Amino acid sequence: MYELSPDGNGNYSFQVIHIFGKTGQSYYPVVLDPSGNLIGVAFGGSADPAGFVFKLTHSGSAWDYSLLHGFDGNNGFGPNAVMVAASGNLFGVTNAGGVAGCSNDSGCGVVFELTNP
Repeated sequence: MYELSPDGNGNYSFQVIHIFGKTGQSYYPVVLDPSGNLIGVAFGGSADPAGFVFKLTHSGSAWDYSLLHGFDGNNGFGPNAVMVAASGNLFGVTNAGGVAGCSNDSGCGVVFELTNP
């Protein structure tokens, strides 16, 4: 993940704020919660291959990574969107999993809510 910051002269500086590496891949936009944290979804990796919801919290000049929820296929597979409600709860969707008999690539999917992230 990266951050582009305006430099005041019409240009932007580039800074990497998180490298997923073996923990997963994120292809979807992140959202900003009311506290200024970045919330996103990713999938793959060794820890939660069915996908996960994460938070990046700004701390000084760095961003700290937190895992908020890991999917196991039974509760969803392949999250591809997340939003922050006014309550602070997170809502999102997965593109598969969640129903007995659904394989990871057969559709199905879930709408999920995470409370008090």
